[in-house]
Amino acid sequence: MAPTPRPGSVFNPATFDFPIITETVPEAWADRVIPGDPALEPAYIAAARRLVERGAVAISGDCGFTIRYQAAVASSVKVPVAMSSLLLVPMLLRQLPATAKLAVLTADSTHCGEDLLDVDDPAEGQR
Repeated sequence: MAPTPRPGSVFNPATFDFPIITETVPEAWADRVIPGDPALEPAYIAAARRLVERGAVAISGDCGFTIRYQAAVASSVKVPVAMSSLLLVPMLLRQLPATAKLAVLTADSTHCGEDLLDVDDPAEGQR
């Protein structure tokens, strides 16, 4: 039996005031998710659909690199989808002073480029 996730983790049942439903995407291991294996897209879609069938009213991911599957998953279900905290980057840049920088901590910087951040303005991307 796996240990209970730490308090505050999205996987800890006590973190939220509502029940959570978890789903593991088969074969979605770091060596495939981090570089963005497109062959995983159908598995992410299938997992999202299973979550909705099981009663999920919103879906979130727990790895920033799953942003690559955001559009496919969001278009496959009729509930809100936030696959990655990287979705917040454009909004956070608008909230910060123009001279401020935003840090992104990542498991692998070689695969975390500006293409994942959805920032169109090169100057904003430099922040």
